[in-house]
Amino acid sequence: MELAQAHIEDASSIISEMKVDLDAQKQTLATLVEEIEEKRSTAQKYAELALTNQNAVSAIRNELEIALREELTRQSEKGRFVRRVTSISLWVITLIIGAALGTYFKNIIALIASLGA
Repeated sequence: MELAQAHIEDASSIISEMKVDLDAQKQTLATLVEEIEEKRSTAQKYAELALTNQNAVSAIRNELEIALREELTRQSEKGRFVRRVTSISLWVITLIIGAALGTYFKNIIALIASLGA
């Protein structure tokens, strides 16, 4: 009978130790669950904030693109006449210089040859 009572006491102490361990693990798991929920909430808040910021940035970017496109168009139209006159002037000057070189090419070559000799 004493042997049975000793086994019962041993079993009771083992069960008590297991209960203490399980209670500690339960408390640890509860703490982890709370931390996970807090982090999930924070992540969700930041995700919503990022989406809001992304929409705002997209709208601002579109407005800037439109404004920049309009300004570039105005700037290009602003100097168009001057660019055309300059282009035509350079074309005419190049044509005249080319014609002069073509006409006096033999004379220029002879002059260069006489200077080199």
